[in-house]
Amino acid sequence: MTYTKQTSPSEIKISCELIEKLEKKTGTSVKGVTWEWCQFIVHSDDPYNPIICFSLWNDRIQILEPISIGDNIEVYFNISSKEFKGKYFNNLTATKINRTGPLIKERIIENLDLPF
Repeated sequence: MTYTKQTSPSEIKISCELIEKLEKKTGTSVKGVTWEWCQFIVHSDDPYNPIICFSLWNDRIQILEPISIGDNIEVYFNISSKEFKGKYFNNLTATKINRTGPLIKERIIENLDLPF
């Protein structure tokens, strides 16, 4: 799995494959502000935790629209934690998504000239 620290103090990049887009949710905050939220699931090549769920909020949701299930992508994201009733919850918020070619492992397998 490829994690790269970016120039922003908390932004990280990971190379992965998009495996699912979850349903978009909408609502209105207590202050009367409307919001949109969606999540998407990726598969990385990490041997222990390959499945990762990212969130997108409001106008950022549109960066996921041109990406198809099965596409190899780079996700730039921030990690945050919030406390609620004595428990802490982590959130991975995507800030940018780039479509890439096949992951390096797949490229190596495709380029092998095996006799069988």
